[in-house]
Formats: sequence, C-alpha cells, structure tokens
Amino acid sequence: MGSGVPLLNEYKQEFLWKRLPQTILGGPKLRLGYDAPAYVYLNQILIWIMPWILGGTFTLTLELSYSADVIQNYLLLYCSVYGACIVCFVLVMQIISSIQHAKQNDDIKFIKKQNLLAEEDEIEFDSCCGSDTFQFIIPPKTFKLNILVHSVLSGFMCGLSLWYLLPWTLNSLYYYNYVATGIIHILGWLTVCIAQYPLTTGSPPELAMYRTMDVWEISPITRPFYVLLLVFPVLHLFFRYYPEFLLATQILHGVFVCLPVLWILGVLPPVDCLFLWLLEQIHVFLFGGSPMASDARLLCMVILSTGVYIAVYYIPLSLVSVVIAACFGYILSTDLGGLGTQIWSYYQTQTKNRVSVVSQSKAVNSTSEVKGFLWSWKPTTFLYHFVMVVLVGVEAGLLNYNWRTLTTEYRDVFGYIIIGLCIVEKIFRESQSVYLFFGLLRNVLFPITVQRERIFHERKKQLFPLGLVRRLVVNWVAPFVMLAYLSLTVTQSDVLKISIIQGQQLYFSIWYIFGVVRAFRTIWQSTVNALLEMSALHLIYVTLGSTNTTLLTLSIPVLLLIIGLCRDRLFQITNKLFFFFSLLFSSWLDKKQRRKSTAFVIFVSFLFFPVVLVILFAASILSSPLLPLFTLPIFFIAFPRPSRFWPESVGASANVCGDSVYYKQFAPVFAKAIRKAFADGSLGKSKPGNHYMVRYQDRLAWFTILERGTAYCTVNIKGLELQETSCHTAEAARLDDIFEMAFERENSGACGFNSYPLHSLTPVDAVGVQTYSDARNVLTGIIDSPDSFPITMSYFVKSLIWVVLHHVNKRKITENKETQKQKERAMAHKEKEILEAERTQKISTRRKSKSEINHNNQKSDLNNHTNTRHTTITHAQVAKSSIKNDLTPVDISNKRTNSNNHIYKPVTNLAGSPDFKCQYSAHISLPVKWRELPIEYSQLSRHISQFPTEWYKYVLSTLDWSGISCPSEKVALEVAADDALTNCYSQLIMACYSGFDLQGRYNGPSSQYKTYIGDVPWNAMVDWLAEDKELYGLVIKAFRYGFKLMIDHMLMGDIDNNEELRECLEDYDDNWYIGLESEEEWKSGIIDNKKNLFSLGHNSIQGTYSSRILSLQEVMVHIGRLNEEVVKGQWANLSLELLYLTNDDEERYSIQAHPTILRNLTVQAADPPLGYPIFSSRPLSVPTL
Repeated sequence: MGSGVPLLNEYKQEFLWKRLPQTILGGPKLRLGYDAPAYVYLNQILIWIMPWILGGTFTLTLELSYSADVIQNYLLLYCSVYGACIVCFVLVMQIISSIQHAKQNDDIKFIKKQNLLAEEDEIEFDSCCGSDTFQFIIPPKTFKLNILVHSVLSGFMCGLSLWYLLPWTLNSLYYYNYVATGIIHILGWLTVCIAQYPLTTGSPPELAMYRTMDVWEISPITRPFYVLLLVFPVLHLFFRYYPEFLLATQILHGVFVCLPVLWILGVLPPVDCLFLWLLEQIHVFLFGGSPMASDARLLCMVILSTGVYIAVYYIPLSLVSVVIAACFGYILSTDLGGLGTQIWSYYQTQTKNRVSVVSQSKAVNSTSEVKGFLWSWKPTTFLYHFVMVVLVGVEAGLLNYNWRTLTTEYRDVFGYIIIGLCIVEKIFRESQSVYLFFGLLRNVLFPITVQRERIFHERKKQLFPLGLVRRLVVNWVAPFVMLAYLSLTVTQSDVLKISIIQGQQLYFSIWYIFGVVRAFRTIWQSTVNALLEMSALHLIYVTLGSTNTTLLTLSIPVLLLIIGLCRDRLFQITNKLFFFFSLLFSSWLDKKQRRKSTAFVIFVSFLFFPVVLVILFAASILSSPLLPLFTLPIFFIAFPRPSRFWPESVGASANVCGDSVYYKQFAPVFAKAIRKAFADGSLGKSKPGNHYMVRYQDRLAWFTILERGTAYCTVNIKGLELQETSCHTAEAARLDDIFEMAFERENSGACGFNSYPLHSLTPVDAVGVQTYSDARNVLTGIIDSPDSFPITMSYFVKSLIWVVLHHVNKRKITENKETQKQKERAMAHKEKEILEAERTQKISTRRKSKSEINHNNQKSDLNNHTNTRHTTITHAQVAKSSIKNDLTPVDISNKRTNSNNHIYKPVTNLAGSPDFKCQYSAHISLPVKWRELPIEYSQLSRHISQFPTEWYKYVLSTLDWSGISCPSEKVALEVAADDALTNCYSQLIMACYSGFDLQGRYNGPSSQYKTYIGDVPWNAMVDWLAEDKELYGLVIKAFRYGFKLMIDHMLMGDIDNNEELRECLEDYDDNWYIGLESEEEWKSGIIDNKKNLFSLGHNSIQGTYSSRILSLQEVMVHIGRLNEEVVKGQWANLSLELLYLTNDDEERYSIQAHPTILRNLTVQAADPPLGYPIFSSRPLSVPTL
C-alpha cells in the first residue's frame, strides 16, 4: 500500500509547477501550461516590477541630489510623493480592468469562437490591452470599495518601504557596511514587489490558507500586512533616540528580507487567522481564560476580560482591586458563552417565525436539550454561581485585609497544601482511567471487563469515592486554597489607601496586573493546571529562598505568567516529540507504510536530529501544528491557528445522510453519560484541544473539547460514516484490538502493559449510554416458508381491526375535546359580553341619577332602566340556553339518508349512516369517506366469513370509553351487540383485506416484501385506498404489524389467546416503529427514543431478505484519547493538500489506512468541506460537578 500509491498524481504535479511560481513571486502567472503571447508575460512582469522602478527612481534622486545631512529634511516629501504615485498606478489599473469587464458584459452581440481542442483553463488572447488580457492579469475586485482600500494600502506600504530601504537608512543602521546595505536593499525591494502585486491584481495561491472561500477579499492584504508590520517607523525612529532599540531594528530588517521564504514555507498565517490566534493567546495566557467555541464568544470574552483588567489597574484601593479580580475571575470562568447562546436562541424564538425556528430545531445537526442542574442557565444555576461569587469575594477580602496579622508562615502552609492537593488530584484522576504512567501500565483498580455489566458496575462503585474526593478537590477545596494563597500574596502596605501598583514602574505594573488577573481567574478556569503551576512556584520559592532578588523583583503574579506559558509549551514539545517518533517508527515497522524512500528519510532524520529539534521547538513556541508532508515523517512548521483549528462555526455543516440520525440521537445521551467521566477525571486532564475517539458496536464517534471552565466543559460531537471502506475497516479493526486489550482482561489479569505504546490513541474509560443496539438477521427459512404468507394475512386482519378501531376512537376523543374547548371559549366570550353590557348600563344609570331632574323624570328613568335590564337578562338567558343545547351530544342515527341515494355509484355504499341499535355506536362510527367501497358485494361476500368477530368484540373492550358516562364494560358490550356497526367494520376491513389478498398472484417472499414497502399489485381497492392517505397508511401499518407477528410466530411459536395478541399490539403501538429506514417516521422514532424499531430489507445481489431491529438499551461505549498533535498535524497536511495542491484524489497516499495514527479516520473527522463527518453537533456544555 505504501509504496504503490503515488503522493501526487501526474496531473496534480503539472498543476503544482504552474502554481508554485505564483506563490513565490506573489501572483504573476509565468507558467500557464499552454502557449500564450509574449505580451501576457511582459505585462505581468511590468506590473510586478513597477514599484521597484518608481522606488529606484526616487531612491537615486534622493541619494544623488542631497547630502547625508540634508536627506532627512526631504525624506517625508519623497516618500509621500512616491506613495501617491503607487496609489494612482493601482487605481488606474483597477479602473481600466473594471471598464473592460463591464464592456465585455455589455457586448452581448459579439460571440467569441471557442477552440474545441483547447484545455478547459486555456484563454485565447486578442491583443495586448484586450479585455481578455486584462481579465487574466488584473481581475476586477468583487467589492468596488476594495479598489480604493487596496490602492491606499499600496501607497502607504511603498512609501514607508522607500524610507525603510533607503541606502541612507541602511548605512546608518549597519555602520556603513555597504555589503549588508546592498543585500538588504535588493532583497528588500524584492519583498516589496512580491507584497504589492496582490493589491494591484489579486491574491496569489498561498500555502497558508485558513478559509476555503475568500469572501471579503482579505487574502490580498496578508503579505502587505506583514510588510507594514516591519516597516512601520516606530522602532525605526526609536533606535535613533534610544540606542537599546538598535539591535531590534537590525533584526527586523533581517526578518524583512526573509519574508518571501516564510511565505513560501507557509509559516505566516492569514490576517484573519493571525488576529484570532493572537486573541486566543492573549485570552489564555494573559487573562487566564480558555479557548472558546466560536469567534464571537472569544471576542466577547476578551472585551470583558479587558474591562476587568482596566478596573483592577486603575482602582486606587488594593483591597477593592483584589476583590474585583477574585470575583470576576470566577464569573468569567463560568459558561457565559452558553448563556449568550441561550439568550440568542430565546431572542430568535421571539422575533423570528416560530415555524422556521421549529424547523431549525429539527435539523439533522441539532440535538435535543439535556435537562438537569447546570445543563442550562436556570434560576438554580444563577443561585449557585451567586453563592460562589459571594464566598469568593468574602474570602479574598477578609484575607487580603488581614494579611498583616497572618504571617508568611500561613502562606507557606497554603503552599504546601496546594502541593498536596496537586498530588492527590493526580493520583485520584489516574485511578479512574484504564492506564497509568502516560498510558503504559494498566490500572489494577479498573474493572477487568466491561462486557459483564455486573462486574463493571460493582468495580465502578468502588472507585466512586475516589472520584468524589477528586470532585471536591477540583471544584471547591483547591480553588479556595489557591484563592487564599493569592489573597495573602497580592498585597500592599495599606490595602485601604494604596493602589495595587503603587511604587511600581509603568512597564512592570502592566505585566503585574496581567499576572494578578490571570492568577485569580485560572484557579477556576483551569484548576488542574493552576494547581501544577502554583505547586511549581512554591517549590521554586522553597528551593531558592524568599530572599532571592530575582524572585522578589518578578513577584508571584508575574512568575505565574511565565510558569503558565512554559508549562503549555513544554507539554506541546512532549506531544510533538511523540508524534515525530510515532510516525517515524511506524513508517518502517508497518510494512504497508514502508516506501522506497523510508530508509533514507529515517537516516536523514537522525542525522539532522538537532535541526528536527529546532523545528519542534519553534513550532511549540509559536503554538503551531507540526506538518508532516503527505503524512510522511518529513516535518515542517504549519502556520499558527486557534485551538478550534477550523474557521467555520462548530456544527454548522456535515455530510448529512440517512445514518446521521443515529448520531443525532446519540449526541445528547452521550454528553449526559460523560458528565461523570469529566467530573471523576477518568478522561484524563480535560483541556481545550483534546480529541477523543468513541467506539460502540459498528459505529465511530469523535468528540473534541472546545472550552473548559468552572463546572462546565463544552464539547463538539461528530459521527463518522457507517459504510466502512477498506481503509476505514483496517483502522477500526485496530481500534477494536486496542480497546479489547485494555478493557477485556479476564483471562490475562488486571495488570499489564499497553501493547500499543506508540499508538496515537490511548484508552481511558468506558461508559454506558442509552442508545440503539443494531441487530440484523437474514430471514431465509422464514419469509420463504409456504406458511408465512397465510400467517401474515391472518394476523393482518386482526391487526387492521386493532389499528382502525383505535385510530377512530382516538380521533373521536380528540374531536370531542376540541369541540368542548371551543364551546367553553364561546360561552366565556358571551358571558363576558353580558357582564360588559351590564357594567355599561350601570355606569350610564349612575350618571343619570346624579343629574338634577324632577321626581317624575327620575321615576321614568328608573322604569326605562328596569326594562332595559330585563331585556338584557332575557337575552343572556337565551344565549346560555343555546349554549347548553349546543353541548348536548348529537345522535347521528337521527340523520339517516335514503338508502337509494348513492353518491359515487359504488355497489357497496355505506355513505348513509346505518341505523345503529346502540346509542354509543356513533362514538366509533366510520368517517363518511371510508363508507364508499369500490368493490362488488359479490366479491366482498367471499371474504366476509373470514372476519374475526370475536377478536373485533374483544378489541372494542380495550377502547377508551372515558368520554361516556356509563361504565366502560357496559358500553363495550352494548356496542359489540350492534350488528349495524359490526357490518360497517366487517365490510371495510375485508374490503381492505381483499386488496392485499394475492390469491393467484403470490410470488414467494418478494410479494410480501413489496407489500411491506407499499408496492402492492394494482387493483381497484388499492387504487381507492391510495387516494385516502390516512386509511392507506393505517392499512400498510396493519400489514407491517401482521408481518412482524408472523416472524415472531415462526420464531417463538403461536400466539395462543386474545390477551397475548393484545399485549403484542399494545407493545407495537407504544414501543415500536415498524416500517422502512427511508421513511421520516423512522428518523423521528430514533430522535424520540422509540424503544424498538423494525425494518425489512432486500439484498438484490444475494437474493436474501433481512430484518433489522434497533433496540434502545444501555450500550457500553469505549473512549480513547487521541494525541492532539497527531490530529492537528494531519489536519494541517490535509489543509495543505486540498486547498493548495488540490490533491483530492480518493486514492491518494495521505488518506490510506494507517493503523498507528488513524489517518483515514482523522481525515474523515475534519470539518467539511475538507473532511466528511456525517454528523456534527452544535457546541454542547456538559456540567462537570
């Protein structure tokens, strides 16, 4: 496999050689792959070199016209004029291109002849200044505003570059070393030309591509941004007035000329990615926060954290600053992102169309909400956090206020307690996982098997106290102890009068407040890391002594800043080294991965191992992924990017298919199941960026930690495809072996070593999840049995009676309830009108009584009022009596029509209601449209004898007669004795039966299969049924019930009595969905957690029929932690291959199975469009208390 698969096919190699010069030079297309006129190349070269030509002209004028002492006086003028010339040049080029583009679109009469033998990307050029030439060299901007923006940016960059690269500037910088001046001047202008060309034309193909689509045309400003970052005159001016900046300016000039190399290597990220990465680094290492699940959350949290920083810095009282830092450290570490999402969702439900909101909630990638404490922001959640904030503020305030009375011994005691808690947390966390000591040795305390649930749960109960102690330590004990330590450390001589930064220099006070804000927040945001950092800090103090001048100068908050950054980078180096050795060794030990060049690559890697270490350290310092080229052990540095890795919103897209619904059901219940695992620590030190693989039955899921804070952890759950390819199967088989070796140790003992120490996955835990187990059975010997069809039809009749009677009964009950509600509303409305009329009359009467009139007029008015009131009351009584009459039940039997009145001319017509003998029969009378049967009575009569009257009467006794005042048993007996009603149902049931009776047309198991899926051979009855979707659905449902009963009959024996059959049918109604996997009801049943689902399938190739049963039960799910650097490295290579090399060959080397690094599964788990998971959930906040 390894040696036979090409890294890049020939077509893509040719494409690469055409694209590479564009990347190197900034965009000129000098290698087209076909013959083009010379002016196409000359025009591009002229545009590319124009900044250098104009800049050289201005440089020569300045250097030759003025002496070194006078140049500075004219420097600003020349730079401004040169920048204005570049602005005009870019504007003219873009305006001409836009005019040519508009002219080409308007000239619809001219139809250009195409060369049918030309390549797809081949262009036929008309002339040097033709529209096609301009469209090819200078494509128009999508947004016209960018014409002005890019022009001004070009002028600003080139003007500053003239100053930056002027020989006068370089001579003064490098002490008139003309060799250095000449090299930097030439290479510098080369850098300027490469950076300016994208602004004039368009962005070149970059190796460092973050987004698949450049919608806002940000890519053209990436290279100019880095040029401006270095040529900005602040440092350049500083070195003239502050000699200490001289070395920094010299280094920046060296970096400036190396920019083209960095662009070619793809080390520098795009502008948008750079800002997101910087925001995340600032939020994590300066403010003590966590990587966030979305860009909007990150931006909001940085703004809030900045507000806290400003408040702590400028408040003049040290005590208040400490209390604010402590309280807001806790508040900002809570799930504020989840609160914002909850508020936004509520806003959408209030402002948008509710139908659209409901449809969005039913989308495949959405998940049902998990209810419980801390799963969402509810009053109990607010109350808990409020109490915690009060406790934090009180403790911080009291200890900081009384710091003088508490000697340094108390702080030392707290320091030793922190070290002890760090050790306890580590031991108890490791005791919950299956492997100890970096995944090398199996934990003897872990259950020896997960298949035997009793043994597994008993051992888990024994481990629960250890997990409970860890919860107490991580969530409450350790944070409050560290809070006490910090409150006694961040002090002043008088905390009520002096600022927290009193007596400190400006630059140090800035870093000091960063340390304070971060320290008070990280104890809640990342308690485990805070324990480790403070333990290391206290050990440093104990070792070096509290009188060490360096420690006293830096102070504890600043030292914690440094230790936190070092800890993160040290762990990154460790993971990158693991990735390097794992890929290097597996490329040789696994024969399928061995290529002809493998031995040479391994030899060079060890020969230049110091260089490899430099690459590893540089990637760790930049927090960049380690990029294995084509997933070979040839490593480069990828560009830095946020911990979330992909730019699109989490869960925004997936390759949705029919199997996605299984993961949609799985995601919320799995999130609920791993809550305890997070709390106990069995998943290891859960931090943002960790990836986990989940294996259960034949399914694979992938979840990533996006955020981590106090009492919560935000995750994204993905589902991988169920249709396993050969590569998928190979890696899944290795996963099964690893999990079996870890979790099934009954025969080999509880203790042992990890058989796969260099594998990217380390098993951590197994949890029980309420999800579906999948059972598939071939029905050979059952469906093809001669007795199967008669048995199916016998159960079909009984099932149809059951289904139709219960359906009619439920519909009548629903209609009665709706009618009752409408009448009650009408009565309430009329009573309200009556009361309103009475109130109006009383008010008018009172007004009249206050007027000064004679006694006779008063008497007349009173009489009129009495008459009016009497009239009003009379109308009220009439209205109430009419309402009362409306509430009386209607006897349908009194509305009989002439039996000779036929509506549609059917022979058997039940449109006129029969003369029911029982007054309650109307409660379950058939709808009118079901009484017109397109079948001759002679044809129907031969089936009537097969109507199971006894079963029909039994089903009547099971109906809901609660709407009738009489006892249910009495009603059921009277209705069963009504021959007219029985006649109605018998004719309808047997007419439907006749449509499915395949006498003379039965063609073996295929007939039953086609009938099951609704493909019934045509006849008049089936045609009539098809017109009524409601009745047709009931008949198909009844046949499927009968088919399922036939299978149970063949496997488990006959159903002896009506009670047993009733239990089966009630179970089908309540706990089963029997249908097809392609139906929407199948998906709805899975989402609604229907206990059982049954479907029938047919393999046309093998000619077999199979059943599929999904049963909702507790399924043991195996969880393994993936090395995050292995995942990020493969994703970085995937991004390079698909976005730059466009190497989308489905048989390419980098997507082939690699059992050690799980290459195929990792590629599949990437976000679309590069990956193809079939399900991706929205961010889910999981409580960790």
